[in-house]
Amino acid sequence: MPNAKLTILQSGREVKINGDISLGRAFDNSICLQGEDVSSYHALVEQRGDGYWLSDLGSASGTAVNGARVAGVHQLGDGDVIAIGRAHEIRFHADGVQLPRPARQTPRTGSRPRALAGTKTTPQAAAGSHNDRLSWAQIALAGAPILGLLLIVVGGLAWKYWLDRGKCGNVKIVSPKDGATISAPANIIVSNAKADCVKRVSYQIDGIEIASKFPPAFDATLDPADLRIRFPQITEGEHQLSVQVEDQRGKSVQTSTLRVRLVMPPISDGPTWTEVRGWALGLAARISEKSESNFVIEQEFAEEILKHTRAFRFDFLTEARNRRLEINKAFLDKGLSPLLGYVAALSQSGFKPENRSWACQSDSNGVGLWRIPRADAFNLRPPGTPDEMLGSPQVAAAYLKNLLNPFSKEDFMYAITCYGGKQGAEGELSISLAQLEPEIRRNFWKFYKQTGMATDEMARQVICFLAAGVVGEYPRRFGLNAEPLSSLY
Repeated sequence: MPNAKLTILQSGREVKINGDISLGRAFDNSICLQGEDVSSYHALVEQRGDGYWLSDLGSASGTAVNGARVAGVHQLGDGDVIAIGRAHEIRFHADGVQLPRPARQTPRTGSRPRALAGTKTTPQAAAGSHNDRLSWAQIALAGAPILGLLLIVVGGLAWKYWLDRGKCGNVKIVSPKDGATISAPANIIVSNAKADCVKRVSYQIDGIEIASKFPPAFDATLDPADLRIRFPQITEGEHQLSVQVEDQRGKSVQTSTLRVRLVMPPISDGPTWTEVRGWALGLAARISEKSESNFVIEQEFAEEILKHTRAFRFDFLTEARNRRLEINKAFLDKGLSPLLGYVAALSQSGFKPENRSWACQSDSNGVGLWRIPRADAFNLRPPGTPDEMLGSPQVAAAYLKNLLNPFSKEDFMYAITCYGGKQGAEGELSISLAQLEPEIRRNFWKFYKQTGMATDEMARQVICFLAAGVVGEYPRRFGLNAEPLSSLY
């Protein structure tokens, strides 16, 4: 194993790699980096065998190696430069690791070797050289039209690139207006957001992301009461509201900003069903990476979710934080949001593996924090995994990935109904679901009440999942002195 270290280029500080190295804004990271575009837990460097691997932990601004954004995991080579946000660059060094050598340049076609020392140039040779020069001039003259055509094509492609880039780079905040005072829920409306170009729109207050929207709808809601609960660091007064646009390549192409004054209302005695409905819609949008308009939550559904939140009003964040690196990596490796993993664990065990009679668990004999059915856990565990690791985050991520695969992203609630059920039930349900009207599919409660395709137990899984997610994301509104689950990744 070569000796490896990380050098922070801005400060010259060096950190030897001995085990896992986490990077981010939170103070408990191995390398703490400050900056508005640095996530609390931004990236992770790990030793795997004789190599070193970099993972992005779902950060908002992304992680890049030598200018290329990292998706999933990336093996590091000696001399690689890691970019964390826009302000931090870190060089990776590993003694004994050889980088590929650049290909050797060969002489250009048509170049002549120098004459050997002491060799005279004969008239015939000189004549030959003269003929060669004439020949190349003739070739250049003949190739001029082709070169001109090539320049026109390249110029056209470059112009098209800048035009396409501009489609994403002219997004502006239309409402609220600069300097507006916001004391009640207000719509954030943007102009010129092109669904075929924009991958994601991030709304931020003083650099803190408060909402994330995906095509085709990009408008969001700015609610001071919601901000007071979710982001206690955002206080009453004047703030900077910004919209950051990412294109289909995940590149940040533009930011538009303005000033707003927030007036924070007092917190009421307890959440109402209307608040819970809004929070559940926001949770569904973040997990599915779809707009809130893809979901309908009726009053009766919201009241059931509110009633089940009582089971989750305790300190769960400490246990979740202790396992965050493992959970983040396992779910990101499967292309899933870590929030899905945290909410599933909270709903199934309350992050307490000893709980065998948890109110919302699907299988009391299931394994791990996620109560995965033992038969499924055995089938999904990596080769050589000991029995005590059956309930690991890696197995849980694989299990949830299998449940979600037959469904589209906006149908994730139907995948949750199959949690703990018989193998293959998700495939059967997805086939039946495809035959329903979109109005029914968007409204899970109507589906449950009218189609007879979901049992009470299946509906309870969805209610518990959303109740756990609502408390997990808005703990202060439920009397808990804790940060949201989403602060862990």
